[in-house]
Amino acid sequence: MLDKTIKIVYSDYNLNAKEGNLTIMSPGAIRNRVSEMAGRRRMNIKKLAEAAGISYQTAYSLYHDQTSRIDFATMAGLCKALEVEVGELFKYDIEEDSPVD
Repeated sequence: MLDKTIKIVYSDYNLNAKEGNLTIMSPGAIRNRVSEMAGRRRMNIKKLAEAAGISYQTAYSLYHDQTSRIDFATMAGLCKALEVEVGELFKYDIEEDSPVD
C-alpha cells in the first residue's frame, strides 16, 4: 500500500496513484454553468427540467455540476430553455484536473 499520492506527468495527462489505484487525470476541467444560467432566469430545477424536456434527475445533476458527460439532445434542450448558446453553458478551468472515464 502507498502512504502518499504519487503524481506522474505523462504527456498532457497526470497519473495519480494512491493505495494501489491509478487514476488518469486530464489537464483542466470543464464545468457547466447551468445553475448560474437558470438562476439568472429565476428558474428552479423542476421548471428547468420541464422547459428543457429532460428528467428532473438529469436537471438536478446538471444544476449541481455532478455530471461527467452530456447528451447532445440534453444540451440542445438546455440551450432552448435557457436561451443561450452552447458555449455559454460551459467553462474551462485550467487550474483543476478532472478524472478521465
